[in-house]
Amino acid sequence: IYPAPTQARADLTSALHAAALTHKHILLDFGVNWCGDCTALDHYMHDATNLPLVESNYIHVLINIDSGKEHDSNNANQDLANQYSIPLDKGVPALAVLNDRGELIYSQKNGEFEEMRHLKSRDLTDFLLRWKP
Repeated sequence: IYPAPTQARADLTSALHAAALTHKHILLDFGVNWCGDCTALDHYMHDATNLPLVESNYIHVLINIDSGKEHDSNNANQDLANQYSIPLDKGVPALAVLNDRGELIYSQKNGEFEEMRHLKSRDLTDFLLRWKP
């Protein structure tokens, strides 16, 4: 799901340029590939209801925080999480929304999707509708 952690900055730069041209919001999605809740979020992002919402309103940027070291408390891309007010200690997946100028308009503060496997697709739908441009 999530590309190599080193790809995050390039993907974000590309998204910022695309958002300026398309006037879409940027959906930052922080997570790791071994996370079951991140897999559940990815599944919901691609279902028949949410995929059209994502594609028409957002540029989805996947940000891998996996340091690649077992028991390492230093997350990869911690600086991006800090920049966009994502408290990774509250769990992943964690989302932030930027407007088409790259300004933060929302970030999860309380691990709202941290237990995504126990939530419904509709919870993501509500989130996407609330923050779309």
